[in-house]
Amino acid sequence: MSIVLFLNMVLASALLSLLVLQRNDVLRMLILKTHLSVWQLLTLRFMGAASLFPAITALIIVLLMLAALLHRILWPILARPVYAVYRRGVIKQSKLLGTVGILSLSFAWPNNPLILLIGKLIRGS
Repeated sequence: MSIVLFLNMVLASALLSLLVLQRNDVLRMLILKTHLSVWQLLTLRFMGAASLFPAITALIIVLLMLAALLHRILWPILARPVYAVYRRGVIKQSKLLGTVGILSLSFAWPNNPLILLIGKLIRGS
């Protein structure tokens, strides 16, 4: 799997490097620093535009493989608490679950007055 991931990353970077030629400042630099004709630069530009779909496809494959790898790493860590919650029947206790969910969301809200008050009390200011 790692070889396929590496090859897809190489393919995506090679295809996306042609898209850099779509930027006008890169084209101006190429005109000034190289002796390419206008037609050669236009050919490079069209090659970059034509490689957009394969580059996006390769990037999607890389992202999916990274997601699968992340899932493979994290699932053994998360499985024990998830199954413990299931065995305890927490999902069936909807009032408790709703209360804990609302409290968790209220504490996670940015600039929550209660959290700011707790922070001031901890800092002593």
